[in-house]
Amino acid sequence: MFYFYKDLGYSVFPILWILSGFITWCIGRESWHIGASGLIYGMSFFLFFSGVFRQSIQLMAISILVVFLYGSTVWGMFPVWELIEENVSWEGHLSGALSGLLCASVLRNYGPQKSADPFENEDEEDETDVAINRLI
Repeated sequence: MFYFYKDLGYSVFPILWILSGFITWCIGRESWHIGASGLIYGMSFFLFFSGVFRQSIQLMAISILVVFLYGSTVWGMFPVWELIEENVSWEGHLSGALSGLLCASVLRNYGPQKSADPFENEDEEDETDVAINRLI
C-alpha cells in the first residue's frame, strides 16, 4: 500500500486502524478482539477496491494480485463456524473489510489515477498530420 499509494498510504493506514477498531467495537460480540487482522483486511480491501474504482491497469494488476494472495480471507468475515474457528473475531475481519471499502470509495479521487489513453486523441493527431502535409 505504501509503495503504490505513497502519500495516501500514510493517511489511509491510521484511518483504517481507527475505523476498523470502532466498527468492531460497535458490532463485536462480548469477547476479546485482539490482533491486527482488521487492519490487514482493511489494507487488502483498500488495495483491491482502489484498483477497481480508479480503473488503472497498474492498480488493477495489484488488485488481481491481492485477490490471488488473499482471496480465501473473504470467508473469515462471516460467522460460518464450519469455515472459521469459534474464537476467531470475524467481526474484526468484517469491520476491516468495510473500512477498506469505505476508504477506497471516499479517497478514489486522491493519489494515483488512471493514465491517459494514448489513442484517445487520434482525431487531433490526424488533423495535425494533414496540416503538416499541406505545408510540405
